[in-house]
Amino acid sequence: MIRQKAWLVCFLFGLLSCSTEWKGEFGWSAVDNAGIIDPELSLLQEDTFRLRREGLYFFDYQTIWWIYRITRGSFEKEELLAALYSLSGSPEPVLIDLRRADVEGRVIRQFYDPLPVGEYSLKIAHKSTVVDEVGFTVVLPEGPGAYPEYDDLDEEEQPEDDLLRYSAYKPAQ
Repeated sequence: MIRQKAWLVCFLFGLLSCSTEWKGEFGWSAVDNAGIIDPELSLLQEDTFRLRREGLYFFDYQTIWWIYRITRGSFEKEELLAALYSLSGSPEPVLIDLRRADVEGRVIRQFYDPLPVGEYSLKIAHKSTVVDEVGFTVVLPEGPGAYPEYDDLDEEEQPEDDLLRYSAYKPAQ
């Protein structure tokens, strides 16, 4: 009898702990909207994203579209927030954008207009508690010469994909 109760308590505790665990994936897309004016600009919405967490770099003239696909965790739509912090030029992160995260199904889709050059952290919060975060960098469009890790590579050895070229990607030797 005691074993059954102990097992039941462990089972219920396991269910409760699983329901509060969050897991998700960030997807990214960058678009140059220069020269596009309203009302056309307001109609644009990116629909192709690359899932990625590490080595993210974008240019300072690009609109950065992002999604967060919730794969595990329970939530109520009005309890999710997205916070963007600048990690450059200050000893502590500086909050530069805080907004309610609109959820479509189990996906958050938002964008940031071109950001200044620097380091950033995007945090997803549930009931004001950070459940996931990712960092990225916004860079100038000088090209591979501005990034020392590619100075020693021939043109054909450099990654074709701009997202990989200007990220922390290292080609296989």
